Amino acid sequence: VELMRKALLCDTFIMGTNAAVQDGQLINIDGNGNRVAALCYGPKQVIVIVGMNKVVPTVEIGIERAHTVASPKNIGRFPNAGTPCAKTGMCAHCTTPESICAQVVRTRVCKPQGRIKVILVGEDLGF
Repeated sequence: VELMRKALLCDTFIMGTNAAVQDGQLINIDGNGNRVAALCYGPKQVIVIVGMNKVVPTVEIGIERAHTVASPKNIGRFPNAGTPCAKTGMCAHCTTPESICAQVVRTRVCKPQGRIKVILVGEDLGF
């Protein structure tokens, strides 16, 4: 928890994203909220590294991708998780205490301008 708090005060925060919409918006789902909190506010700059597999045409498809692709794969990091997606591999939009989908953030505009930098990599990266 202390390390997550310190990340909010760092100069540069590096992260991936669950989906990047073709119009520049970012879609992120987070369990504890530390990753999306740093994206929204705190670090002097945020660098978001995005693989081509995460680029989607619309916000709706981005949210769907985050729930149906990223979250079920991400829960695999927690072998004893009892969420529906851990059991079935499919998101059930649960609200269990173990949910890794507690925070859903759609970043529409970067404030202050230039704080968030997106690096688009011409290959598939992560989930």
